[in-house]
Amino acid sequence: MFAFFDWRFEVGEIEELRGFTFWLEAECLDPDWRLDAYAKILDISQTGDRVHSSVLTVLNEMLESHTEKVVECFAKMTDAIDKNGSIYIRTDKAKPILKAGLNSEDESVRENAERARETLLNAGRYNFLDL
Repeated sequence: MFAFFDWRFEVGEIEELRGFTFWLEAECLDPDWRLDAYAKILDISQTGDRVHSSVLTVLNEMLESHTEKVVECFAKMTDAIDKNGSIYIRTDKAKPILKAGLNSEDESVRENAERARETLLNAGRYNFLDL
């Protein structure tokens, strides 16, 4: 499976890689690998104007044991706001990720959470003021 992903990633077909979200949900795969692969995809292919609720659900499920990587992925998802102009992210699913990141003792995790929150606030998503 991992070699297949690496091969498809090298090909770089954006539409194909966007379909990766179902792999993110595959609990039979190592969570670290799933998050690393999703982060790589987000580096080359922004999510568009809507973040699927299922992606945020999976990220929330992995939040406690993989905070650093979940917050990193979330920050990369919000980076799409700057590139696409707008993005819809469910507040109830995003707030736990931001809270965990902002409360982290790891400086890089806090920086990613702060960047994501700032991007959301700059886009007029003031419901992220109160965390």
